[in-house]
Amino acid sequence: MTDLSTLPDHLLVPLLDAAAATLRALPPADVPAAARALLGFDRRGLNRGPARRQLRRALEDDAAFREQTFTVFGMIPEVQAVLEGWIAAEALALASSASDRDELPLLAGALVAAGPEGADFGLGVIVAIDAARNATAEDARRAEAIAARLAETQEGRRRLDAERLALVAERDALAEQLRNERRARRDRDERVTTDVAGVEQRMAALEGDVERERSRAERAEVERARALTRANELEVEAETRQHAASVEPVADADALAAAARAASELAARLEGLVTNVAKPASEISAGPGAGDRRPQARVANRGATGGRRVRPRLPGGLVADSVAGAEAMLRSGSVLLVVDGYNVSKTAGSAASLAVERESLVRALEGFQLTCGIEVLVVFDGDGTPAFAKAARRGVRVVFSSPGEEADSVVVEIVASTPLQTPVIVASSDRWVREHAETFGAVVVSAATLLGVLRKAPGRSAS
Repeated sequence: MTDLSTLPDHLLVPLLDAAAATLRALPPADVPAAARALLGFDRRGLNRGPARRQLRRALEDDAAFREQTFTVFGMIPEVQAVLEGWIAAEALALASSASDRDELPLLAGALVAAGPEGADFGLGVIVAIDAARNATAEDARRAEAIAARLAETQEGRRRLDAERLALVAERDALAEQLRNERRARRDRDERVTTDVAGVEQRMAALEGDVERERSRAERAEVERARALTRANELEVEAETRQHAASVEPVADADALAAAARAASELAARLEGLVTNVAKPASEISAGPGAGDRRPQARVANRGATGGRRVRPRLPGGLVADSVAGAEAMLRSGSVLLVVDGYNVSKTAGSAASLAVERESLVRALEGFQLTCGIEVLVVFDGDGTPAFAKAARRGVRVVFSSPGEEADSVVVEIVASTPLQTPVIVASSDRWVREHAETFGAVVVSAATLLGVLRKAPGRSAS
């Protein structure tokens, strides 16, 4: 008998299938001891690895079971056909042909079961061919694995090359963008330099215009003084003539009438000369909005000769009517802050009474004044207190308008009477106040802007 242990399991598959069929057909009492553990297994269970190993052990150990299995296997038509064509001398050719048809297990099982002449030689040839085929298959699998790894490596290299090209393109794009930004920045700097130069030129031109206007105003004032002097001389001369006419005998009525006409003409010339040389500063209007029913601001300085008021310093990039801009101006130095009292306090929110509103606003202004040291003047509508009565409130002056006079007019009048060398900031949301205060060179911020500045003051609240 051929030693089954020399054959690999896959060459015994058809023979083990026959053993499983034989086992299922045996009565339980005839089942060999090595295969009794397989009782009750169905066909699928007998085809699995552990059952296969027990069937192979039963074939190797139990001669009766082996003979029964060989008999069943020999009755298979394919097995009979293989045995009929078996010739020991042609074992190599037959085994090679069976390998090509993938029938080596069938040929091996037939030689084991029937044991024809040359069976052992044929089984040796089958094992050798199977080993060579397995080696070839393993080599093919290895070659495929190597080819797969090579393809994967090439694909990875291709992706890396693509990523490298993408990074290079991105780098070039960023470099170009950086060059463009630098070029644009240089252009902006050049434009700014040009604009600054233009502004400086315009400022120089404006300063020249201002100086020329000042010189013209001074000359006009001198001419006015001369005209007044000349008018006084003419007036004295006229009085002298009239006196002489009154004491000397009049030659006749025609001479007296001629003297009267001459005196009238001289007075008219004097009035026209004084009027046309230069208008006095006290005739300055309160500014735009002349149709407004509120009284025009009384200008007592008043001393204005057409010059411009000094402006508070405002850092570049800030808007005057903003919390940051207003705070920067208020902290820029010697500034007069004029507050439209009730306009600001009512913007902050309603309180129990006007007195409470006033007190809350004044306390907030006091707190802010302590931090910046500027001059603060707050104007309220009169409540019976004489006009311009100033209460000492720790650096904040409180002013009430006269009865029947609005605080708006007092605010504008204060701005108009303040020397032009003092920067003035007015806090009010009233349009009339804004228009007239700006006419006299003040910077106007809204009530909400001032409240924002006061709320930022340490330990103080404008509400």
